[in-house]
Amino acid sequence: MSKTTTCILLFTASLLCVCGCRRVKDPHNLRADYATAYPDQLAQTTDSILSEYTAPFTLTQCIDLALKNGLEARHAELQERLARLNKRISFSNFLPAVTLDYQQVGFDPLPSIKFNGTGIAMHDKQVREVSWNIQMSLFNPATWFLYHMNSLGYDMAKLSTQYTRQAMTFQVTSIYYQCLCMERMRVTLKTQLDTARQHEREMTEFHKEGMIPTWQAESAHVTVLMKQVEARRMTRALTETYGDLLVMMGLSPRARISLQGDMPLETPDGDLSDLLTEALIHHPSLAMAHAQVAFEKEKIKLAINSFLPQFMGFARRLDTTDSHQVYSNYWTAGLVGTLTVFNGFANVNQYKAAKVQQQDAFIQREQAALALMLQVMRAHDQIQTAQEQIEVVTSMEAATQLHWQQVKDQYDQGLVSASDLLDMSAKLDQARMQILQSQCQHQITIALLKHVLGQDTPEESHHESD
Repeated sequence: MSKTTTCILLFTASLLCVCGCRRVKDPHNLRADYATAYPDQLAQTTDSILSEYTAPFTLTQCIDLALKNGLEARHAELQERLARLNKRISFSNFLPAVTLDYQQVGFDPLPSIKFNGTGIAMHDKQVREVSWNIQMSLFNPATWFLYHMNSLGYDMAKLSTQYTRQAMTFQVTSIYYQCLCMERMRVTLKTQLDTARQHEREMTEFHKEGMIPTWQAESAHVTVLMKQVEARRMTRALTETYGDLLVMMGLSPRARISLQGDMPLETPDGDLSDLLTEALIHHPSLAMAHAQVAFEKEKIKLAINSFLPQFMGFARRLDTTDSHQVYSNYWTAGLVGTLTVFNGFANVNQYKAAKVQQQDAFIQREQAALALMLQVMRAHDQIQTAQEQIEVVTSMEAATQLHWQQVKDQYDQGLVSASDLLDMSAKLDQARMQILQSQCQHQITIALLKHVLGQDTPEESHHESD
């Protein structure tokens, strides 16, 4: 070996040693850097995305943002891409596999054999060999079964992406209407707080003039404190709900957005039987259960394949510079067959296991269908309950309004005390808040029914060609 070659090898070994021994950065520092940089990066990304839209945001815009930037949707899309790549990988089993081998050998001393007392060289001192190896499966049903299984896996991944997008649509819709309802409740609480403060000032003046006792004036002050606490609690809850909506859209929860009061959702038409049929046809969860049954059927076929022989053809071409060879290049070809004679009954038990898994897939599909039917029935009943509740609280608010007006007239005439008026005002405020809550619950139950029916499933995104 020459000195130049030795130096090159020593330099390469030293470089690898230095690179391998380089100290890795402390994981704690990595977390600290991430914790420091991520909030600012997220804020910049959020500002950039929000600048492309005009406030206030509609429900459609919020859903589009969630499906485009939401982490759950992006994760599902990546899983779908992986399934598509696995399908393409399995297709490669149908194509021949070609490998290239290169070999260069130097002999020192030169190999030789004894002949009539002298040595005869067997090879050149330097020999180079280049060989091409080609293999192709001729009869292997597992190749088809594996490809079909990966195709089903890709279909299931697409259904999973669709199901994830549908679930995100429902979540965004639910949070969206919660925000709208809480905004109205916050405005109502602010109005109630202003009214309570005005009443407190009146009670204070009456107390200074000696017209009412001290406890009545203090009761008015306590009412103001209660309304302040309720308003602050509602503001904090609204901030948290907006944070949930922003996170669903893949944005910073510290951002500030405003929402547009869209038209209320309409209840799906049809009786319960029609709704059950529609859910069983369109909901992605049941489609995934059907795909799982088909997947388990392919696993049975794959288990049967272990009993069958496998044949593979091969060809090899060798080129050499060895002048002692009669032919400098030549082809070799052949056929290889493999048949499992005995493997400890592993193939038999694998077939039995595949049959059991198929039966379990049938049961899981039936469970999914029953669960979906129950969800439809519950959502349908909840809509009826919410509608009835709106009618009740609306009538209650109207009756309370009349009662409050009567008490107010009596208070103006000095027939009732201020505490009676405060109690009646609190009942009226509670009735109005119940109306808002009932209306919000009604919208959420409609969104839930649309969700279990599969009506809120967004349109399919563009997929790459298979």
